[in-house]
Amino acid sequence: MRIIRILTTPLIALAFAACSESNCILGNTIEARVEFRSSVSGKQIASSGMTTLWLCRQNAADTVVINKRTNMSKFSLPLDNTSEQDIFILQYDTAYNSPSDTFTIGHTNIPKFVSIECGTEMYHTITYTSATDNVMDSLVVVRKDVNYYEEANIYIYCTDN
Repeated sequence: MRIIRILTTPLIALAFAACSESNCILGNTIEARVEFRSSVSGKQIASSGMTTLWLCRQNAADTVVINKRTNMSKFSLPLDNTSEQDIFILQYDTAYNSPSDTFTIGHTNIPKFVSIECGTEMYHTITYTSATDNVMDSLVVVRKDVNYYEEANIYIYCTDN
């Protein structure tokens, strides 16, 4: 009887630990990953000036996602869980009337049940993109499923500076 108690006590403790909130991915957000690429070589490049990224949402204030970052070669984009489209303005310099590009990402929102304790996570699938070409040459979706993987979802091709 004592052997059974010795064996079952750790198993019960493991079962309670497996259900704790520490297994939830609470601090992580699922974001689209973007890389700047050379239109000539196709290799990853860094922006030459200060870069600011704005997120424009309907019925909400515009939000600065990236503020005056230099030598930026990649970044992440938050996608709205309640909308199927996000609009971003990429400003390439902080000077007045500096060039900028606006791009739109259309996406579906896919809730995935994790557990009773953790609830659901929202994944996305990119359905379309559009962009202006003031500085960027093109915007290409290279992986449409937006999830926890660290691989790029979108390449922004620009002429080498």
